Order: sequence, then C-alpha cells, then structure tokens
Amino acid sequence: MRMLIGIAVAIVGVLALSSCGASKEAAKIEGATESSAATTTSTRTPENTATPILPSPTATATPRPATLTKVSEAFAISQNSYDAKYSHDWVVMLSNETNQFANFVRVQALFYSSTNVLLGTSEDFAYVWPGQTSPAHGSNSYAERATRMEVRVEAKPKFTDVKTQTFPRVAEVEIARDKYSAKVTGKTTSPWSTDVENLEVVCVLRDAGGVLVGVANSYLELLPGEATAVVECSYISSDIAAKATTAEMYLVFSSISKTSE
Repeated sequence: MRMLIGIAVAIVGVLALSSCGASKEAAKIEGATESSAATTTSTRTPENTATPILPSPTATATPRPATLTKVSEAFAISQNSYDAKYSHDWVVMLSNETNQFANFVRVQALFYSSTNVLLGTSEDFAYVWPGQTSPAHGSNSYAERATRMEVRVEAKPKFTDVKTQTFPRVAEVEIARDKYSAKVTGKTTSPWSTDVENLEVVCVLRDAGGVLVGVANSYLELLPGEATAVVECSYISSDIAAKATTAEMYLVFSSISKTSE
C-alpha cells in the first residue's frame, strides 16, 4: 500500500515539473516573438514618402556666331553722256569687330524703279580685315533712274585666322581737279615687314552734306614692307568732281599672303 502511495506521489511530481518547464519555454518563445516584432517595426520604411525635388540645371547660353555689321549704304546716280543711260554707283560699308579676316563676303545691290520694278542687280565681294571698316561697291547703268536700293549681305561669311590685326590706312586725302576730270590722291604706310601686292584702292566721294556723289577704284600693285606709298583713284568724271567736296580712301586686301599667315 505504501508502495502505491509513493509511486503516485512521484508521478505527480514529474507532471508538475513538466508543466513548469513547458510554461518557461512558452514564455521564452513569446518574449522572442515580441522582441522580433519590435525590431521589425522600428526599421520599417514609412509609406507615401515624398520624393525630394532637385533644382533644374542652368542652361548655358550659346555664343553668338561671328558676323559683320553693315554700317551704312548709299547710291548715287549720274547720266552718261555717251548713251543717255543712268549710271548707279553704290557703296556699302561693313565693319568687322571680330579678330578674324572676313574673306570673300558676297554683297548684292538690287535697284528698283518708282513702280517697284527691279531694274537690275550688281554685286561685289568684300574683304574686311579684323577691327576695320571696309567698302563693298559697284556700278551699273540702266535706262531708268532707280528710286530704291536693297542690299543683301551674305548671312554666314567665311572667317580666317590671322596673326596680326594691323592694317594700313590712307592719310592726306585730296581731290585734284583739272578741266575735264579729277582724281583723288593720298598716302599710306605699311605696318607690315614684308611686301604686299595688289591692294585695291577705293575712293568714296561726297558732297558738302555728306551725301554720296560717286565711287571710284584703282589698284596699288606693290606696297613694300614698312614703306610709304602714294595711292590714287584717277579718271573721275567732271560732273562727279563738280559735286564732290570731300573724299575717303580705303585699302582692301583681297588675299592672304605670308604677311598674315
């Protein structure tokens, strides 16, 4: 009997110990689950987070291409004595503010009548040294007098690099008259150390009010390095000479030589 009672007491003890161990293990698992949940909650990325707005990059301005500036334009009319047609002399002054040589720039002059009919066209090719103002010019004869001139200058002229921007100018400009004609004379000094050939000489004649009365040209075959030379435009008609009170002279360099290369 006592043996049965002892066995029963032992069984009850074992069951009690098993129940206590299971409770501790459950508590341990529950604690681990709570810790894991807490960790997950603390590192979760919030939903609907706004995307930051970044500033747009500033646009870079495109450099303006090099070009020429048309300073002035004018034309003058005189009647030919030999065929009764009207001679139209014209000049367009172009300024080159770049540091390159503007080479072979096409300039067109279109002449219209009083009824806006095109009488004809004339063209020239300008060569404008850097930092200089140079003329494009021409002359055409028509049976009718033009009342309007339209000028078209090549939109994208060719520019060429040069080593020097110095260029000869003309001084001591005078109008010399005789009974039947006149000429314009002046002097120029070369700023270069080498010879230059075939410089065009352009003479622009104006009256007392600064109005164009005629244009003439000639060529200087040789300008020695660092030398001074006389330049002139000859055979100006007497009727143009009679109107002219002032004259301007320009040298035009129509090719690139070893001076500038």
